[in-house]
Amino acid sequence: MVKAKLLFMVFILSIFNSAQAAIWVDENAWSPAYESQYQDWLKKSAHPKMFSNEKLADGSANPYYGIPADCADLVYTLRLLFAYENKLPFAIANPVSKSGPVVTNLITRYDKTPEGMPRVKKFLAWLHDVVSTNGLPRDTYSIPFKQVGPGTIILTSKKNHHSWTIRDIDRSGNPYLIFNSVVGRESGLQLQERHSWPNPAWIFEAEVDKDDETIKIPIYKPGSYAGFRFWKPIEYLKELEASVPGFSDEQHRVGINKWKSSAQTVLAKVKETPDQIVSRLLKDACADFKQRIDAVHEAETYKTNLANDLAEGKTEENSSYIKELMADPNRPSDLRCMIYKAFDQHSTPSRDKRLIDALILARAYYTFSLKKFGASSFGASNLALYKALFPLPEKSAGEEARLDTGTGKSDYCSAKINNVGTLTLARFKRRMFAARFSSNPNDAPTGRFGYDKTSKDLGAVCPVYDLTQKVYDLNAIEAEMMNEVLSSPIAQ
Repeated sequence: MVKAKLLFMVFILSIFNSAQAAIWVDENAWSPAYESQYQDWLKKSAHPKMFSNEKLADGSANPYYGIPADCADLVYTLRLLFAYENKLPFAIANPVSKSGPVVTNLITRYDKTPEGMPRVKKFLAWLHDVVSTNGLPRDTYSIPFKQVGPGTIILTSKKNHHSWTIRDIDRSGNPYLIFNSVVGRESGLQLQERHSWPNPAWIFEAEVDKDDETIKIPIYKPGSYAGFRFWKPIEYLKELEASVPGFSDEQHRVGINKWKSSAQTVLAKVKETPDQIVSRLLKDACADFKQRIDAVHEAETYKTNLANDLAEGKTEENSSYIKELMADPNRPSDLRCMIYKAFDQHSTPSRDKRLIDALILARAYYTFSLKKFGASSFGASNLALYKALFPLPEKSAGEEARLDTGTGKSDYCSAKINNVGTLTLARFKRRMFAARFSSNPNDAPTGRFGYDKTSKDLGAVCPVYDLTQKVYDLNAIEAEMMNEVLSSPIAQ
């Protein structure tokens, strides 16, 4: 009897100690009410400066300050932080072993770290090292259009390995997306946002066969992991997503050209005007342009820091840059060149393609609306901007690129670029359409933004790994975008 009581006390004590060592202890369970609160929390708390502001609006310390997160990291982090604040369970499929146990907030490996946010941040740092967009399909499931809303994740094919979280949906059925690109030592803590749907062709772009790059594996099909997704309930983490209540492959059956318009039609409460659409798309293009400037600046910071550490004779022990360089057995003989890891992080081919897509989509809506509704469908100031950006609407995008003399000028989206000067979106658009820019991080900022090449542009000297400088078929992209316009609510 005494022995049984002692064993029972030891059992209770072990549970207590385990709970105390957890990242946090569950006090509540996920429910429709908590999912609704999660949506409200995203609308209020998920913003670009949520990790970069040291203080909150009321002057108190920001508990989230200093959390670095790339695209997949952010998707997990948002869900985790809300779960922590509300003492809800957080669990994901084991990111290290497919057969391993699920990873939860009850993990005890950080019991020596003070509880609260210090322990949460320690857990997040480990989580960020092991999660990726490749693991998101195991933790989420495909949902129908009517379920899309704040908290929904948009996931691309593995070829493009990107993800966004929907923070909110406006009355016209367009999303406010919060996301981030690759985060490295040179990146700041500020997140990114956009106010429109990503390009479905990019979301569902076919994978390349790992053994034969000439073989393309289709991704847009029933059962695909790409597209709209939401978190699996914990009890379904090891189950096939088709078994999750609410699973639907509706989004993979409407057709890739109708994916975006189908979502917007279901979610919209009012119809956007042509002017509102083009204006919104150009705001996103402006944001993409400025984020590209930041990406180029980060590449320059990397090169400068590595060069300085080499010049100062630093070693692997006191320079993370030297340590990373020496760890690569295939490092270039010219140490001004980036190793593969740095090159992969700082090159911008996907970012540049998204900016071209954004500009041509805005142009497609403008030219379509101009023809169907007339110039009176646009406000005077906006019309002047559209004419400056797209001076030859009666021509194809390819012809406009060839014939545009640059006489149309606009100060819209003007930005200062270090070691380059001031550049506007209209001027950079002309350079992008004429393929006068570089996605190669070994090139200097001037070359990256379409100015004349100099001896500082090393793109032709250094290894380019899997990057090829593309000359985009603007007319083919325009045809793709026009198909989207024709299937959108404005064309109906």
